[in-house]
Amino acid sequence: MKEQIFSLEDKYYLFTINTIMNAIEKERENFAIVGGIAVQSYLIDIAKKEGILLPSNYLRKTDDIDIVFSSLSSNETLTLLSKIDSYEEIINNVYCSLTICRIGEKRPIIKATILEMEENKQIKEITIYIKMNLTVNSEKAHSIPSLYYKKQVEESVIIRFDEKTKLKVSPFYLVVASKIIKGREKDITDTKNIG
Repeated sequence: MKEQIFSLEDKYYLFTINTIMNAIEKERENFAIVGGIAVQSYLIDIAKKEGILLPSNYLRKTDDIDIVFSSLSSNETLTLLSKIDSYEEIINNVYCSLTICRIGEKRPIIKATILEMEENKQIKEITIYIKMNLTVNSEKAHSIPSLYYKKQVEESVIIRFDEKTKLKVSPFYLVVASKIIKGREKDITDTKNIG
């Protein structure tokens, strides 16, 4: 499978992430997005509120989504993934169907099939593959001290992109803190861009 990388500026990627979040939210409330997608969400939100245009290199592209849950057992994780499999949604006349291509706690892969009616009445089909990094409890967290782990979910915020598109993300201070703690080159880049 060819690697695809995206930023939230790609409307189909944002639509897919939003659909995944809606599918999860139907089953669980105790989750939040962390990592690069959280950074992108805050950058877009700040730019929108300030009325500024972000330089294109500010949104570092990624091929995955990082999600933390306050607590989820292995069985609950597999059950959640099975509920996401074959989830369908229509928003603003755009259809999205999710299929789990690889199941399991470690980096499940979701295939999103998106159908959109174009102005010429032709149907455009887009396929996106997204790797999911699921952190299901504080013992499996590597980038945030356990004292703050549950705060990622408890203090999560909703960032709205439009009236139907929203993402639930970890609080700003914990997104930045986890990036600093990880200290990889991409994390330093994200920290510089968001700071």
